[in-house]
Amino acid sequence: MDKQAMLDWYLHRISEAEAEINQEIEPELAQRRYEEDIIQRLLEKETDEELREEWRIQAIVIRDMITMDKGRLAELQKQIRLDRAIVQEITEDIGP
Repeated sequence: MDKQAMLDWYLHRISEAEAEINQEIEPELAQRRYEEDIIQRLLEKETDEELREEWRIQAIVIRDMITMDKGRLAELQKQIRLDRAIVQEITEDIGP
């Protein structure tokens, strides 16, 4: 068994997960939260009940998307924690 190869694989996996968080999930979450704020403001301003219903639907959709993004973020953060623990063990096995 090649411990160094295994260590490299886990380090790469951590790096990929961190990149997904930093480059995809966090920016999308920020954008969706801003969209949610705008939709909420438009909903509050709208006087036409039919259009208010459309804004309510949009608000539900964006909240669902935010919830999915938060779930994916939590999954990746958990994966990173577990992978770091494995990296620590492999590093100890490899030694100095």
